[in-house]
Amino acid sequence: MPFLELLWRTLWFLGVGLHGLLTLVAIKRGFQRVYPVFACYISWVTIVGVALLYMDYAPSVKGNEYFVAYIVALVTGSAARFAIVYEIFKHILNRYPALSRSGTLLFRLVTVALLGLVIVLAKLSPPAGSDPLMSTVSLLETTVDIVLVGLLLFLFAFSGLFSLSWRSHAFGIALGLGIFGTVSLSTSAIRAQLQPTAPNQMTNITNVINEGAYVICALIWLGYLLATERPRQTPTPPKHDLGTWNQELQRFLHR
Repeated sequence: MPFLELLWRTLWFLGVGLHGLLTLVAIKRGFQRVYPVFACYISWVTIVGVALLYMDYAPSVKGNEYFVAYIVALVTGSAARFAIVYEIFKHILNRYPALSRSGTLLFRLVTVALLGLVIVLAKLSPPAGSDPLMSTVSLLETTVDIVLVGLLLFLFAFSGLFSLSWRSHAFGIALGLGIFGTVSLSTSAIRAQLQPTAPNQMTNITNVINEGAYVICALIWLGYLLATERPRQTPTPPKHDLGTWNQELQRFLHR
């Protein structure tokens, strides 16, 4: 077995194992009560990872069956990651109901704008390969990554504007998602440009990078979940006082 393929498979096993440990830690510490979508996501990732590993090594499983399972995992995982970003955003503003309503609307507008941008880019981009099905899968992965990274950048910018803590569990979860989405987007771009010249080697390289990011995300989340979250404090600078903004917005909405 080539070294890159061996490294990729080692990281694959390690990533699935870390997500299993992460699921146990999350349940033990009661994170399913605070971040239910995130808890469901890491549990589902663990289950899917074990299933895909089994299908990859089982001689009775055909290639098209594995591909269908991979597509199911991709679609469900992508939907869950979007839901996690929304869950984080709602959690950040849960103390400010008026701002939460306005922020939710802004969040949806940003999502629609990002989807529009992706559609335009997809129309302008050349086909990713000769296989229509693989081109569709590649386009789906790229679309998900662009929108996800864009939403996370919006989340970080919105939170940074109001001096919200980056040491909270919510930001640890968002940081892991951001790293995963950025790395996945980068490897998709590299694969689209260089894979035709050396398909097998580029596949192994991008697989190693993606699985490495998968492991790093699990370690980040594990570290944040094991750490004690600092109590959220109202920011001292008056120009970014979320409490004042919330009170004024409530007063405006009730006129």
